[in-house]
Amino acid sequence: MKYTGQTGQPFKIRLQEHFRDFKYGNNKSKFAQHLLENKHTFGSMEYIMDIVHVTNKGKMMDTLERYYIYKETKSNNQINDKLTVIPNAILENLIHRTLELIVTKRPKHNPVAGRHSPPPEV
Repeated sequence: MKYTGQTGQPFKIRLQEHFRDFKYGNNKSKFAQHLLENKHTFGSMEYIMDIVHVTNKGKMMDTLERYYIYKETKSNNQINDKLTVIPNAILENLIHRTLELIVTKRPKHNPVAGRHSPPPEV
């Protein structure tokens, strides 16, 4: 399960905020709330955080956050508030096109040579 969020502050500071909510049982952080409700432990930053995109705060960051939350919601793999995710044809198309690109670039097995052939030229 994934939690997607954005921050304009250093990641370490944001992680400390999540940890404080986890430690004191505050319901401010959806991430901390999920850990508490499912009896998970709080791991190190390297273990529990992935940086998917770095950009300046603003509309671009907001859009990227919406995209990643939407994508993980479609995969039933997120702990963000599902009620905030509404159908979005543009995000659907982006997800579909991304999957198409991944599939077409995947190396195909060559049974004669016994190895993978290179991805097609794009």
